[in-house]
Amino acid sequence: MIERRLSPRYPLDWPLDVRAPTGLAFDAQLTDISATGIGFLTSHTAVQGLAQGGGLLTPGDRVSVEWRVRTGDVLAESLEMECRVRHVRRIARDRFHVGALFIDPDAEQGPLIERLLARADNM
Repeated sequence: MIERRLSPRYPLDWPLDVRAPTGLAFDAQLTDISATGIGFLTSHTAVQGLAQGGGLLTPGDRVSVEWRVRTGDVLAESLEMECRVRHVRRIARDRFHVGALFIDPDAEQGPLIERLLARADNM
């Protein structure tokens, strides 16, 4: 099998808020991170609520992902990233895995992503 990832992914467990362009927000759980994107778990309700032009979230849809600040961890400030959905896979009755690519990280977001990658790599 040919590896299609742009950069290696590292497992990282982190609570997230995922928002649709409408502002509607849902809980999610980060599962992995790379320099170019993330994977996260979320509910069927979220996949429906985040959808843009259909019944369920689909590749190409945009979402905003915010890492929740955890006291004493690598993020002392909130990190919010715009992402484009790459895949959505149902893994259980009410659980979906979503893969998404970061959209144009800015100069402030890059170092925060690097901190998360360093933390994941040291686990």
